[in-house]
Amino acid sequence: MSDRDEQAPASEPRDDAELDRMLGRVRADVPADEDALDRGRATVLAAAAELERADGTVVAGPGTLIRVVPADPEAEPETAGRPRRRRAASLAAVAAAVVVAVALAVAQLPSTEEPGIDTAAAEVLERVAETTSRTGDVPIEPGQYRYTEMLTWRPGTGRTQNGQDVEYRSEVLTRTWVPSDERQEWLQRDNFTGKREIVSGGEEALEIALATEREMDGREVRGRCGDYPDGRTTQPCERYGQVDWSNPTLAWMSSLPTEPAELAERLREDSLSSFADRDYQRLTDATLLLRTGRLPAAQRAALYRVLASVPGLQTAEPQTAPNGRAGIVLSVPAPGAKRCEIIIDPETGEYVGDRVVDLAGGEAGTPGGAVAFHAVRFGVADRIGVEPGG
Repeated sequence: MSDRDEQAPASEPRDDAELDRMLGRVRADVPADEDALDRGRATVLAAAAELERADGTVVAGPGTLIRVVPADPEAEPETAGRPRRRRAASLAAVAAAVVVAVALAVAQLPSTEEPGIDTAAAEVLERVAETTSRTGDVPIEPGQYRYTEMLTWRPGTGRTQNGQDVEYRSEVLTRTWVPSDERQEWLQRDNFTGKREIVSGGEEALEIALATEREMDGREVRGRCGDYPDGRTTQPCERYGQVDWSNPTLAWMSSLPTEPAELAERLREDSLSSFADRDYQRLTDATLLLRTGRLPAAQRAALYRVLASVPGLQTAEPQTAPNGRAGIVLSVPAPGAKRCEIIIDPETGEYVGDRVVDLAGGEAGTPGGAVAFHAVRFGVADRIGVEPGG
């Protein structure tokens, strides 16, 4: 071993690997940015070459990563055979300067650290999944109908005679009859409950809301495969756009994986959202299927297990949905200082509903401070247009 190796400062970088280790210690929670490491490595090596050409000291300069300046002429000169400590120290200073510069850049990267998985929430969902697997699908005979009730707010807008825009929300109960053979005729019926909230416009908004409710109350639409007539086609059982989480068919839902890991990967692939909204998007995509009441038990159990692994999901106080059904509550943060909650019946594994709560104080007139909600009930009817047991 040479005298130089014996007396070189411990911080002196000897090769690219050591440089990378030095640079990689900055923001270890963030994956290394290869471009930043490459730039830092190149800067150190370029500075080292400069030092070989002109013995100088290295300092950080305004607007530059590093700057080489002439050495102090009065400084102790190097003598033959003596270790070149000045250069070693200078090279270490270069590395330190680069580390600082990269630190400033990397520190601005968003952290990829995810919140932990809530053990209580995971245990609840595992129990619900086991119950769902045990009870299985509700049997339905040929000629019967899967019946769904969904209570929700329906937003409405209008304009007064003097040109003022108004906004309101009306509570509506939507009943849907889906035949055991989904290629046959479906029926959907809307009825307003008489509950409403005026968002803006005062009395004039109320008049518009009442007029709209009178006109639309009791509206029915029918169509094979749930393709209700809307003027876009005369061909039954055509699907518009992509069949997906928001537009599912029974065949599509039945084709989803029943292994939680595979279903989780599918959900991640289909959730096109930013990192900040990813957990919220996973939950909302899941609710789109759970609300239908037609998701097969095997996929439903797998979906509950997938939700158990969503970082940020937490248990909350049990709630009673606006339709009177109670259940356990699980929630994740939602964009805009809100929280998304789902309610599940722990005894049956049935989905009860979901809501979005405004954490900034809620809005008057909405159930439980919710700004949006869906409360569902499922059953089997013997005839189209007639409720179960009727």
